[in-house]
Amino acid sequence: MSTDIAALYAQYQVTLSEEWKLLAGLRYDYFKANREDRRTLVPAANLARTDIGYSPRAGLIWTPANASTYYVSYSYAFLPSAEQLGLATTNAMLDPETATNYEVGARRCRGLLPLCQRQNAAFSQCRKRLQQEILADRRWRQQHQRRRASQRAADADNPLLTIGEGLSCRCTRHIIHGVFHQWIDPRIMKKQIIAIGGAALPLELDNLLLIKYFLAQTKKRSPRVCFIGAAHGDADAGRLRFYAGFSRFNCRPTHLPLFARTPRDLEDFILEQDAIFVGGGNTRSMLAVWREWSLDVYLRKAWDAGIVLGGASAGSICWFESGVTDSVAGPLTAMPCLGFLPGSNCPHYDSEALRRPSYRRMVAQGKLPNGLAADDGVALHFEGTRLKRSVSSLPHAHAWCVAKSGRRATETKLETTYLDRR
Repeated sequence: MSTDIAALYAQYQVTLSEEWKLLAGLRYDYFKANREDRRTLVPAANLARTDIGYSPRAGLIWTPANASTYYVSYSYAFLPSAEQLGLATTNAMLDPETATNYEVGARRCRGLLPLCQRQNAAFSQCRKRLQQEILADRRWRQQHQRRRASQRAADADNPLLTIGEGLSCRCTRHIIHGVFHQWIDPRIMKKQIIAIGGAALPLELDNLLLIKYFLAQTKKRSPRVCFIGAAHGDADAGRLRFYAGFSRFNCRPTHLPLFARTPRDLEDFILEQDAIFVGGGNTRSMLAVWREWSLDVYLRKAWDAGIVLGGASAGSICWFESGVTDSVAGPLTAMPCLGFLPGSNCPHYDSEALRRPSYRRMVAQGKLPNGLAADDGVALHFEGTRLKRSVSSLPHAHAWCVAKSGRRATETKLETTYLDRR
C-alpha cells in the first residue's frame, strides 16, 4: 500500500472598514492511493484511486464594538474514500464524502457572569456520501441484495452505485441543522495594561513615542480610545491635551465625563472602546468616584475582554494592588488600589525627589509589597499579570524592581527598550 498526499492552503483577510472584514480561503488536496496484492494464493487485486478536490471557504465579520462580533460563513470540504476507509474492492469506486456548511453567529462579552463571553450560532450542514454508512460485512451484503430490486424502484432520485463483489451503497445526503449557545472564558484573550511613569503627554507634545506604542497594542488601524480624567476632576487642560496628542495619530479619541453628564449605560460605553487611557491627578479621589459609578467593575470586564488599559501617574498605580500617592497633603503615603496587577507601583521615580526614598522606605517597612517603579517616559507593558517588557521614550529612562531584603529594600534596574524616534 502506498499513498501520495499533497495539499496547499491559502487564506486572506480583507479589512473593508474598521468594522467590516472579509475572509476568504481555498484549499487544494491531492490524494493518490495504490494497493498491490502480492499474495500467491489469491487472484491479483491491484487497486488505485486518485482524489483531487478544492475546498473553498468565505466569511464576513462585523465588529460594531470591541465587545461584540457578528459573522456569517460558508465552507465546503471533502474526504477521500481511500483515506478514511483504506483502499479495497468495496470502496475503490466510491466518490469522496463532501460536506457543505453554513453558519451565522454572534459573540458578546457582556453576560450573566462578569468573566464570561456569550457566543450563539445557527448552522446548517449538508453531507453527501457518508462513508461510515458502508457496512462491508457479509450479513449486510446478503440483506442488501435481497432488497436491491425494491430499493431501485423506491429510490429513483437516490441512485445506487454497484461496487465489486456485489456490494451496493446508496449515495446519501444528510442535512443537519442546529443552534448552539456557549459560554467562553475570555481569559484566553490577551489582557494588556500599559502603566506609564509620567511624561506620556508632555506640555509641548514633542515626544509622543509612548502614545504611539500604546495605540499600536490595540492592533487596530483606527482604534477607539477613551480618556478618563476623573483624577483631575475632568479638568479641561488634561482633556484638551489628550485630544491634541492622540489626534496626531490615526485613532478615534473620546472621553468619559464623570463630573458632568455621564453616559447612561456606562458599561456599554466602556466595552465599545479599544483602549482606555487614564490621566494623572488625585488617585484616591479618582478611585472613590470610580467605585461610586461601578467603573472599577466595568474596567475589569474591559480588561478581560482584551481592551487595552493604561495611563500615566495615577493612571499607572491604579491598576496595582497598591502604590505611592501624593493624594493627601504632606508626606507621600501608601494606598490600596484596584489589584488587577500584583505588587506595588511608584511613578515619577526620577523626576520627583521624594519618590525614590519614600518608595524604598515603605517597601522596607512592609507598608507596600515588592513592586515596580518607573521613571518619567517609561511604560511597563503587562500581558495578563506578567511584565512583558518595559519601554521608554527617553534614552536614559529605566524601570526598576524594588524588593524587601531584610530590613532594607533593594533596587534592581530592569532592561528597558528605548523607542528611538528614527
